[in-house]
Amino acid sequence: WYARALASAERSYGPDHREVATQLINIGDLQRLRGRHEEARAALTRGATINAQLFGPQHDRVAPPLILLGRVELAAGAPREAAAHFRRALEIEIASVARAGSLPGGRAEEVRISGEAAALLVEALWRTGGAADPQAVSEAFEAAQLASVTAAGRAIAKFVARLAAGDGPLAVK
Repeated sequence: WYARALASAERSYGPDHREVATQLINIGDLQRLRGRHEEARAALTRGATINAQLFGPQHDRVAPPLILLGRVELAAGAPREAAAHFRRALEIEIASVARAGSLPGGRAEEVRISGEAAALLVEALWRTGGAADPQAVSEAFEAAQLASVTAAGRAIAKFVARLAAGDGPLAVK
């Protein structure tokens, strides 16, 4: 099904369209679940690359295939490579939240850190033997904190941001 959808999207829109990226990511995830690491890696990398070219390297659409690539690397026994993908996905999620909070009429409440990239980063760091590396332990601790961000925590962060901006009355809204 996904192969036909990919072929149709490529015929209809060309090789670098967002629909092509979506189908590649679907194929990559399916191959990941089947344990076909090379095929998954190729499809997910191409899908992530198309999304980064179309929307920019910090766009929300780039993080999900990176998380899937990290999962492929974990399953393939490459936790360092997995950590790099999870780290990058987490950076994108954090940047997305920061951008959303700075938009007029801010939509920070609509954008949040999924926790998946952060939790998987902790796992990847653990698998690299990170418990013996103080820097890896610190990074894992920070990622674990991000993974446990709650709606209440986001509300407090928004309150503090408004207060720091010098708008006390707005902070209590």
